[in-house]
Amino acid sequence: MAREDTYMIDHGYLRNHKSLTFKMRSYLVRHIFKVCLKFSLQRSTLYLAVHYMDLYFSRYYTFRDQFEMVSVAQSCLFIAMKYEEIYPPELD
Repeated sequence: MAREDTYMIDHGYLRNHKSLTFKMRSYLVRHIFKVCLKFSLQRSTLYLAVHYMDLYFSRYYTFRDQFEMVSVAQSCLFIAMKYEEIYPPELD
C-alpha cells in the first residue's frame, strides 16, 4: 500500500501549481503525442510518458521557464520509451 501511495498522482495538482496551467499541460501532452506519432511509438508509451509527466509535476512546483517544462516532458517520454518500446529510436 505504501508503494501505491508513493506513485499516486494528486489529480488536483494543477489548481495549486504556481507556474503550470491547464493550457500549458495540454500543450506538453500534444507535444509528446506528436513525437509519438513521428516515431510510430506505441500507445502505452504515450500513456506512460504522460503519467510520468503528471507524477513529476504533482511533486515539483517551481519552473523557471517554459523550456524547462518541455524538457521535463521530453525526459518523461524517453524514460517511457525505454520501458515500452522493443526497438526505441536512436537519439543523437
